[in-house]
Amino acid sequence: MGRRPDFSVEMVEAAREVARKTRDAGELRRAISVVLAGVMGLTLPRVGGAIGRSRAAAARSHAQFRAWCSGRQDKGESRGGRRRAYLTFEEEREFLSGFFEVAPRGGILVVNEVRAALEERLGHTVAETAVYRMLERHDWRKIVPRRRRPKADTSGQEGFKKTRRRGRRGAGTAGKKEEKKECPAYVSGRSPLRQDQ
Repeated sequence: MGRRPDFSVEMVEAAREVARKTRDAGELRRAISVVLAGVMGLTLPRVGGAIGRSRAAAARSHAQFRAWCSGRQDKGESRGGRRRAYLTFEEEREFLSGFFEVAPRGGILVVNEVRAALEERLGHTVAETAVYRMLERHDWRKIVPRRRRPKADTSGQEGFKKTRRRGRRGAGTAGKKEEKKECPAYVSGRSPLRQDQ
């Protein structure tokens, strides 16, 4: 059975007052969760089910309402933010700066090397997709070498290319095909018919 949150009588009355006056769905949900737990004695999973949220969301609603009643924070504060990050954005920028400096000078950014360095810094294994997402957050793009050298001599390269000899290919076969078509026993794609049939 889940834990039953305990609320003071003053807090339950404040929740009832907020439920009567509010026009915001989030505030109403927080107030109802406090009333359900305080008056009816419901556990967190049952309160979450009654307000259409999870047990954790019900616990957050209670904490937010308690903080609002004590004047510690605004009751409409949003949760937001990255909660499961290995490093902060600034730490990631500092970590990747060495790799980004090498890439424009002709070096190639190898994701496995970045991953190995990150695993060494964190002390545990990291998925390859986490490295790609970190590179994406810092606007990394794959720098590819040019396809053609700017100082290349194109006229000299054209001289080395092979040229096709025209007129020699298939010169002796044109007459044979015409002869076969004139033959009454000729069928395209088949062997010649026997004369005795």
